[in-house]
Amino acid sequence: MRKILLFTFMLSIALSISAQNKKVAVVTFYANKFIEADESLAGGAQLVASISAIAKDDNFNLKPTLEKFHKTFFEDFSKEFPFDFVDENTILNNEDYKNFVRRDTSYNFLTNSLSIQGYNLYDVAALYTRDLDKLITIFPDVDGFMFVYMSFKIAPKVSVGGMGTAGVQANITMKLWNRDGKKVFNIYESAMSKKTVALIGGVPVMKTVEILPACESAADILLEDLLERMPKIVKKVGAKL
Repeated sequence: MRKILLFTFMLSIALSISAQNKKVAVVTFYANKFIEADESLAGGAQLVASISAIAKDDNFNLKPTLEKFHKTFFEDFSKEFPFDFVDENTILNNEDYKNFVRRDTSYNFLTNSLSIQGYNLYDVAALYTRDLDKLITIFPDVDGFMFVYMSFKIAPKVSVGGMGTAGVQANITMKLWNRDGKKVFNIYESAMSKKTVALIGGVPVMKTVEILPACESAADILLEDLLERMPKIVKKVGAKL
């Protein structure tokens, strides 16, 4: 029995060391400025137009929020994963990476997205095998490729007869593919803002001065929540690479 326990213990250590030797490259890190609208909201095309206007408003500055997420990811979240992350400078200073800009990425995605300086914008929803193949060629010694981004969604919080309040939900997505082109995991977490905007006739009041604080509130709540829960989340997906 003692031999079996010892073997199990040594195997556990070996697997842990093996996982730690794996290297993952974060190849995109951005925030989507175009806020999704919950299906229950009214407004139709008018609401979409209001959301589009906010996304293009220079005063809708999500840069500090994205930078806070970026800092938290690399200083805190990254330490929980059972593999090593390639140093950012190695990724961002690679000339082939700099020149690898997807030609078929939609105009709306590019204009509505804000990336951490130096990162290329890759639309994960439209990721094709050839894109991953290209990244594998650029970084031949990397075992996995992670796509990290933040998005937002506006949804009712309190609604009676279409009147009440709406909040903004912040979403964080972390997707990992391995060198064989297979998706290893898709971590998706969200949190609702404490700050709200008025809901009139089922349509949220879309003003940058009110929407931005709600986005910041939701992002802060989500990051704080994930600081506590990330070890448990990562434990479920860590052995898959």
